[in-house]
Amino acid sequence: MLKPEIEDLLRETLIAIVKSEYGKDTSAIASRQPTRPIIDVITQEVTDFSKYKLAKAYVRWIRANDASALTTLEQTGWKNLIQQVNKVLK
Repeated sequence: MLKPEIEDLLRETLIAIVKSEYGKDTSAIASRQPTRPIIDVITQEVTDFSKYKLAKAYVRWIRANDASALTTLEQTGWKNLIQQVNKVLK
């Protein structure tokens, strides 16, 4: 069984970044497999994929965008994660 990774909280944003960085649109496959980790989808579909290159592209994306550029689902996911972390730390 595949387990989600932290990148899944940025699923749609990473799909867009992969499309612009690698020229490969993985959105159809990712939408057909919503519980499959996005990194697994990207790794299978993008021949020269590198998590390092994706991370660098994401940092560039962050410089040009803020949290409001994330999808509603992504924003909710991050909000829930932060709330859970804060709950554990109290």
